[in-house]
Amino acid sequence: MRAVVHELFWRPCRAINMAEMREWMGLLKAGTSVGLTADGPRGPRNVMKAPPLDWARISGAPIFMVTFSVRRFWQWKTWDRLMFPFPFNRGVIQFRKWEMDIPRRAKGADMEALRAQLEADLTALTDEVDLAVGVRET
Repeated sequence: MRAVVHELFWRPCRAINMAEMREWMGLLKAGTSVGLTADGPRGPRNVMKAPPLDWARISGAPIFMVTFSVRRFWQWKTWDRLMFPFPFNRGVIQFRKWEMDIPRRAKGADMEALRAQLEADLTALTDEVDLAVGVRET
């Protein structure tokens, strides 16, 4: 997977220390796009974690939801059921700006409510894309 990420000219980020966190925040504040997996890297599947919201709250950067689906694929037997598309396939990639505001001083119950809403919105977007290509959840 890291090789694919490098081919797309993305800079992968795994567990980071405070110095790296500051560097990423600086990039975000400068307008660089940063992608975070909402439920990863270890799951559970489709359960949103806090970092995307935390990073957006701290940096003021907007959140864009990204999902994809293809009609024919091989599914890896991993916790997230990663899809590997077959060649000569039909698929959809969907990018959508999340329209909720994240207050800079949001904490506790407010952040949990935002997390749950983002999780629900991303799940709905994924379902929409699956429907567009004719894929049903097994």
